[in-house]
Amino acid sequence: TSSTTPVETTSIAFLLSTATPGSTYSRLPTKELPAVTSIPSTQTTTTTAVQLTSTALQPLAEYQEFTLNFTIDNLLPTSELNNPMSSLYNSTVANISQLLDELFARSSINLTYSGCQVQRFRRGNGITGTTVDLVCKIRNDSTSPPFDRVKVYREVGQLTLNITKLGPYILQPYSLFVNGY
Repeated sequence: TSSTTPVETTSIAFLLSTATPGSTYSRLPTKELPAVTSIPSTQTTTTTAVQLTSTALQPLAEYQEFTLNFTIDNLLPTSELNNPMSSLYNSTVANISQLLDELFARSSINLTYSGCQVQRFRRGNGITGTTVDLVCKIRNDSTSPPFDRVKVYREVGQLTLNITKLGPYILQPYSLFVNGY
């Protein structure tokens, strides 16, 4: 014959968060699982059913991302630029990141700019150029105006001498795109 073993119920609260310090949080609804009152058993076992009471906090979007693309004429598309383990890839990523950090420090988004990350290098439209695809981040700040891709496009264009020069790199003049603009 089977016997039933009484089961105790316990509430456990979980905090689920992937936010960084200083994030703003919003409360999510609490979910409870039904408690089990008994479990049939043919052996002597101790079984505990747990009632989960989850009070999760979810960060509001702390950063806004935008895409940035441009083509460099004096950077040849090579297999090394597609290999994240190569020294050429890593030095080019570091150099472009530093140049963009310096450029955005002189722009209207300087206070909220958080950095750009190279996503990939690909063959440009020309014979020798390499297109750089980046994702850049700005902090969502209630005191700053909303992100304006046209304004950022114009500023980047101006700060690169009409989209012709970024540090040692020669840019293709009509290759700049900010969030597709």
